[in-house]
Amino acid sequence: MPEIDREFTVRGGQIMRLPFGTVGGVGALAARAGQPAQVRLFIDAPGGASGPRTLPLGAEFALANGTWTVAEIDSAGRSEWSVRLRRTD
Repeated sequence: MPEIDREFTVRGGQIMRLPFGTVGGVGALAARAGQPAQVRLFIDAPGGASGPRTLPLGAEFALANGTWTVAEIDSAGRSEWSVRLRRTD
């Protein structure tokens, strides 16, 4: 299985058009008292729901090739941030 099928990184403002869906980096909020860091992604899964979603670290979502997890949010709250997404099934 190619690496992109298991894990990939999306940066703020970047759109990843993949064979199994499209993921775009909209924004990232830093952790606050009692709330984990969150990332706002535009997710378009073929045959599935499409639109922006706000996801905390550890949240799962579906793309056409399986279930993915927000594995890491780097520099949340800053202008240059990234999120690592990892396939979990």
